[in-house]
Amino acid sequence: PGGPAPVVTALVGEAVTNDRVRAIGTGEALRTVTLFPRASGMVTEIGFAAGQRVEAGAVLLRLDDEAETIALERAEVTLADASRKVERYDRLASGSAISAVERDNARSELAAAKLAERQARLDLDHRVTRAPFAGIMGLSAIEVGDLVSSTSQIATIDDRSRLKIEFRVPEAYAGAVRLDQPVTATTPSRPGATFEGLVTAVGSRVEADSRTLVVQASVENPEDALRPGMSFLVELRFPGEQYASVPSLAVQWDKEGSYVWRIAEGKAERVAVSIVERSADTALVAGGLAPGDVVVQEGVQRLRAGASVAEVDTDGVAVAGRRPG
Repeated sequence: PGGPAPVVTALVGEAVTNDRVRAIGTGEALRTVTLFPRASGMVTEIGFAAGQRVEAGAVLLRLDDEAETIALERAEVTLADASRKVERYDRLASGSAISAVERDNARSELAAAKLAERQARLDLDHRVTRAPFAGIMGLSAIEVGDLVSSTSQIATIDDRSRLKIEFRVPEAYAGAVRLDQPVTATTPSRPGATFEGLVTAVGSRVEADSRTLVVQASVENPEDALRPGMSFLVELRFPGEQYASVPSLAVQWDKEGSYVWRIAEGKAERVAVSIVERSADTALVAGGLAPGDVVVQEGVQRLRAGASVAEVDTDGVAVAGRRPG
């Protein structure tokens, strides 16, 4: 009683704010295509099963093609005849045995025969549906023997090598999101697993109704553990700012706001601060503090401006120096 107030002190440090945004998003396949036949006819072959992985160019569906095969063979015969006729007319024209008009007509017939052969080959190729890229096939209701048209849905194919996740960030962070910015994602379907990715697309405007910006990120899926439609918790981190760091217990409040007690030459002085970020143990504050200052973290109830203090440890034993926090 009547002596210096015993207090536990800590040195003011410096730390970076932990700026981050968390948002819920939905996964989509990197590429998704619904497949349709390019012609009408009877199904003669189905080259996939639901859930099967197929390579790019693999035959997925084949239609009856007898008529198209015959048309191609006829076009090839016509093309061969037209080629021989042009060769013959070119020899005759060199000896003035035929007119230039007859030679030009033969060349026109050859050009038409080439076009007819290309069309016949294209018609035959349209009897086959191939995978546009490597991916996983979806369910199909088509069977061998079915009659289909160009509007009959065959199946879907998904490229799940990576997943796109679409989510929204608040308007306040719209100017901070960048392409190729790292993200981390978690999903309830894979507890404990964290997936790394990058921002691949940023919306061009903030949506007026929600005041949010649409962002897309891409995460790798090498083990095919993720599926389109899954929900994800996506986290974006942003560069933080340097602020003074003090123990959370050091920050006090009254009607004038938040403050700390700083010790200078053995006496207490009140310093007004504003809390920037706070955790269970540490608070980042803005105000008149600087790294290396000494603040009171225990014993603040006995203090007043200008009061003398005696530094003690947490057991009340006097210490001869300042304790770092």
